[in-house]
Amino acid sequence: MKTSPALTTKAIRPAFVSNKRKKELRTSPPSLAHPDRLEISSATPVQPKFSRAVQKPEQPSLGHLVKAGLSLAAAGAGVLTGGISATSALADTPVKETLLETAVVTEIPVSATDPSITQARGPHYAVTDNSVPQNGYLLLSLGGTNSLPKDFLEFDKTAARQGFVSLALDYPNTVITTSCKHSTQPDACTLFREEINSGAQVSDLVEVDHLNSIEYRLEAALRYQALQQPEHFAQFVNEDGPVWNKIVVVGHSQGSGHAGYLAKKHPMQGVILLAGPQDTTDAGPASWLSAPSATDPKKYLAFLHKNDFFGSELQLNAVRTLRENPNESGFLVDFESPDSPIVVSEAQVRDGHMSVITPQFTEIWEGLLQRSIVP
Repeated sequence: MKTSPALTTKAIRPAFVSNKRKKELRTSPPSLAHPDRLEISSATPVQPKFSRAVQKPEQPSLGHLVKAGLSLAAAGAGVLTGGISATSALADTPVKETLLETAVVTEIPVSATDPSITQARGPHYAVTDNSVPQNGYLLLSLGGTNSLPKDFLEFDKTAARQGFVSLALDYPNTVITTSCKHSTQPDACTLFREEINSGAQVSDLVEVDHLNSIEYRLEAALRYQALQQPEHFAQFVNEDGPVWNKIVVVGHSQGSGHAGYLAKKHPMQGVILLAGPQDTTDAGPASWLSAPSATDPKKYLAFLHKNDFFGSELQLNAVRTLRENPNESGFLVDFESPDSPIVVSEAQVRDGHMSVITPQFTEIWEGLLQRSIVP
């Protein structure tokens, strides 16, 4: 009989699940294979209760004027800014002006970090920006179901402009978190998170060994990149593995749950949860959400959209549990960044779930990134 894992850095005793059984659970019903953005619940959404952020009128600063001027100059020169694959989530309103590109993006073949690792969705990406001083922190980004590491590039470029060294990690993400609702295993979401993060063979829903786990992929990528770009990456890995207290982890959708789970196990500098976690089933919230945390609960930050089809109220409750503050409110905004650890947008967008990872919300990203490294 399988039991829920304790959240420690020690490996969990593997529990045997036949490959045939895992295949059946992963492929039936067919809807389980859908990416996060396509699985739209037919249930009537719960109307969440949020506080409205106080919006203070601002005079344009010199920085804003310079930023706008650079953007207009770029437009006049015919320079097009890149976007991530979730373009359908963009609002009909114009995307806010951004600075000219200064980030350096490096593609990292997954097999180069260790030939034993299998590429799941696409190469890793490292993002740096030599035009600004480094702030001493690594941003680790984890995408949602069926996403590619490059889908996080706009967020990672924003972080690089703030002095972060960024790493978008490839990992096995083709099984959607809501598959847990159909599993017969008790506490299925916790087992799902544990196997993908550590490679312990505990979940009926996925087949991930240690070499292909998030933890090992991260360590291998850091060791490899520390040789390629020592001036940027050497500080984030040592003989024991990743230097966790110098890492901020951000995850979108399925990735938000993995980010939170990693932070439960390791003392990280900060956690940014985008559009998640989705770790509540008919049996209630997953046990890992309320387990003791190696990371300060106040360091769990979140950005949600009120009209997320997964249910922003359930997401908010999960974030409250992680922050150990059951009565905490999210602050409602459109595109602006309030001084709050939990931000909930009610901006008119085409896809609330995917919108939070698009650059129309750069100002909110910047606020959360800054907050993540405040002592």
